[in-house]
Amino acid sequence: GGLGTVFPRVDSAGDTSIEGFSQEIRLASNEGDAFNWMIGAFYFDQEIDQDSIGRAPGLTAAADAFFTPIFGPGFGAAIAPDDVWFGSINATEAEEIAVFFDTSYVFNEHWELAVGGRYFETEIEQTFSQFGYLIGPRTDANNINDDSGFNPKASITYTHNDDVMVYLLASRGYRFGGLNFTPPIMGFM
Repeated sequence: GGLGTVFPRVDSAGDTSIEGFSQEIRLASNEGDAFNWMIGAFYFDQEIDQDSIGRAPGLTAAADAFFTPIFGPGFGAAIAPDDVWFGSINATEAEEIAVFFDTSYVFNEHWELAVGGRYFETEIEQTFSQFGYLIGPRTDANNINDDSGFNPKASITYTHNDDVMVYLLASRGYRFGGLNFTPPIMGFM
């Protein structure tokens, strides 16, 4: 008995495709001078396509039999089309462009001051759909996140000797994280 008799087999399959390109270019001063500098540019582009589906042969008929007396004919087929208990389609595109610089000035053998910054523009677009018995009727969502800003950095370093160094650093950091491959379940976002 039990669900094992009703659904003797549950299948699931998925496919993920990831394509990306990243490039960073830097130009720096010669080391050893009292004043050192570095400027650069960064580019990142990534596309992720992910599909997943789970099927349980007989699920559509079982859902129809269960839900027809409550909601009328066809409701089971609407929430479990083609015996699908869960399915998702996710397409994500991300792009970031940034320019940055770092400078430092060595006052003497003990003190060094450094200042830097990074300007960035980021866009992440995600389109996803979910469907199946666990979700209900198909739901679609599209999300675009744009962000831009400037992240400064400054530090002062005191080097007492080869074994002892103390520094004070103030910075604001930002790098968008990795992309979420699995979309959240609608309603729990």
